[in-house]
Amino acid sequence: MNIFVYGPLMFPEIIQAIIGRKISFRAGLLRGYVRVGVRDQPQAAMIPFPDTSTQGLVYLEVDKVALKNMDVYLGKFFDRVEVNIETDGGEWIEAETHVFKLSKRKLLSSKPWDEDEFRRKHLSKFIQVDVS
Repeated sequence: MNIFVYGPLMFPEIIQAIIGRKISFRAGLLRGYVRVGVRDQPQAAMIPFPDTSTQGLVYLEVDKVALKNMDVYLGKFFDRVEVNIETDGGEWIEAETHVFKLSKRKLLSSKPWDEDEFRRKHLSKFIQVDVS
């Protein structure tokens, strides 16, 4: 299964800490969704929103154990849904992605999630994860 990621899971150091190995990926774009921050958290969230798109990565051929570890890492406020991703090469890939539960939208920030800020301020803490 392919999985589209758009927040901390885009960092190779974090994905390797979660699944225990490197994984093949391609850059991709998901249309109809917007990436935002989670209030008072360094986490990213994504929700459906017309006329927007979200840049991210598509991890290719993710096994069930790795996918379960990603689910555990992200927690209970996300649902996995099927999506179609446009790759940087212009082809389309079927994938799944984690979408923030709309019933919990009051936890979302009105500001976009900032990849560079996450890298500077939070990456080193997020590498030390335990998904067991």
